[in-house]
Amino acid sequence: MARINFTKAEMDYFATMAGTDHPGAVADRRIRAYAEEKGGTVLAFWKLTQGRIWGDPVTMTTDEAASILKLPLEEAQKIEHATLVACGYRSEPKA
Repeated sequence: MARINFTKAEMDYFATMAGTDHPGAVADRRIRAYAEEKGGTVLAFWKLTQGRIWGDPVTMTTDEAASILKLPLEEAQKIEHATLVACGYRSEPKA
């Protein structure tokens, strides 16, 4: 389990990139839109693992987010995978 605390300079960089066509910014927008559309546990998961997308400098690993949300790790991994499939970053659903 691990957490990353981004610095103000790093958060400022992400903020300037947010409105661009940079592939990372596009991915962030897709993930945010999907997570907000799904809501609930999916949104909570992504706010923990990619908090910077919502302006939170704290980001954590999938296993730590699962622990905080009291989810089995496999369930958290399914959320992550389903999101990546829905956003076009994975071509096959996880078996």
